Amino acid sequence: MLCKAPYLGITIDPAGNINMCCNTMDREQFGVKITDVDNLEEFFKGKSYDKLRNQMSTVGMEGIKNCKVCWVVNQGLEAEITNYDRRAEYVTQGGIPGFSAPDPYKKFSIEDPIKLTYLEMTTSNVCNQTCVMCDSFFSTKWKKLEHHFNRGVNPTFSMSDESVNKILDSLYNLKLLQIKGGEPFADKNNLKILTRLVEVNPDCRVILVSNFQHIPDEWWPVLMALNCLQVGASVDGTHEMFDWIRGGSFDKVTENINEFNRLIDCKFGFSINMCISIYNLYNIKATQEYFKDYTCNVYNVVTHPMHLSPSIIPKDKLQKIIEDEYGDDKTNVSPNLLNVKHVIDQDLVDKFHSHTKTMNMVRKFDVYDIEPRLKTLFDE
Repeated sequence: MLCKAPYLGITIDPAGNINMCCNTMDREQFGVKITDVDNLEEFFKGKSYDKLRNQMSTVGMEGIKNCKVCWVVNQGLEAEITNYDRRAEYVTQGGIPGFSAPDPYKKFSIEDPIKLTYLEMTTSNVCNQTCVMCDSFFSTKWKKLEHHFNRGVNPTFSMSDESVNKILDSLYNLKLLQIKGGEPFADKNNLKILTRLVEVNPDCRVILVSNFQHIPDEWWPVLMALNCLQVGASVDGTHEMFDWIRGGSFDKVTENINEFNRLIDCKFGFSINMCISIYNLYNIKATQEYFKDYTCNVYNVVTHPMHLSPSIIPKDKLQKIIEDEYGDDKTNVSPNLLNVKHVIDQDLVDKFHSHTKTMNMVRKFDVYDIEPRLKTLFDE
């Protein structure tokens, strides 16, 4: 199975590591940070990426260690389309000219005329939520909680002015820019980058993924000025389940979502993006129904940490949950959930119970009171 990620562009994580994609198993895939390169496009066409592209074309995803997560999730699906297949589709939709996905078997060189057309970036790990499946690498707010889970604390990452300038220099030929977090609205570097993008490359498609906990006032002018905006709101449940899973305020988030859609015209769509874990399995349909006025994407399934993934639920029980929730109409069920690869591991089940107990203590209210069926999920 081939993935288009190494042929499209670059991903930069909160620590500044340059990777092939956001799902890579090794956060230091190339051993290179944005601070180590002079020019992102030259790095993209250089030896490190060329080696990776050659690997992809010869052994495919299944032969590359860092592609293990996607390979396990995606193998066996009848009509598979990976995240980066979708990225390739994104940049050809809506009349954006000049982009065609490179031949996966084509070798690249520094003289190659193909430009860096896709950039996925996280400028910092500053975040105002503590999602149950997250940690301090992606959320600074987790720093105060890590000791409860016997985990080390990651530092606060923030892109330097020099590194931001490298991003600014790469904007001119981009067809697709994706901004993730941390929380994008919490970092003014993202505002600086998008302000420049409006000036130098207004037809670049922008995908922004936010938790919508807070939108600072200074963001509204640039949001209104973006010509090709696509926005996803990360919402993993409704009401108390949302508050427990994400450590935020469902009422405030829904208020911000509605205000955003009143003021901003997202040419390429606005969606509710739900990440499926064990905790919200019984809340998926309720979330879709609550946000029926919006597109509700329920595609991503938690794979890390594995002890929060639906894949550790016994197959017959998971199938019954899906049947009870959806009956015969499974058009709104993620194929990644329908085709999840089950893992039988009591250690992971024990970790799930321990994680839940600790999070109940941290949240100061009990997820089992919100959804009692979770308590007996692993009973014989």
